[in-house]
Amino acid sequence: MKNTIMKVAIIGCGRISGHHCRSIVETKGVELVAVCDLAIEKAKVYREQFGVKAYDNYHQMLLENPQIETVAIVTPSGMHHEHALEIITKYRKNIIVEKPTFMKPSQVKEVYAKAAKVGVQVFAVFQNRHNLAVT
Repeated sequence: MKNTIMKVAIIGCGRISGHHCRSIVETKGVELVAVCDLAIEKAKVYREQFGVKAYDNYHQMLLENPQIETVAIVTPSGMHHEHALEIITKYRKNIIVEKPTFMKPSQVKEVYAKAAKVGVQVFAVFQNRHNLAVT
């Protein structure tokens, strides 16, 4: 049986992105390939910490790294919809979307419909699902 490694990238390098990076590098079968932020200095921090490529343009990141299969969208909430649609339709990548995922129910429906159409998956972050106060 061949060992496969899922290649992941992150767009948005704020504080929460560090949690995503650590989770990715600590998970067997997953590799963090690149990080991206409009403020390249933020991306460079994660580049140094995790030994990955850093970009200030996610289009360039995805074009230069076609092996990326999944993109974690950790940008400001109001931008999730735009980023999700572009990454799904233009690059046909799976996405992980930080909460709040989208601002309107219609955006949720649109993103999931586009993902189904092109054959990719959408994963919403819900890290408290195992929190005893929630379960």
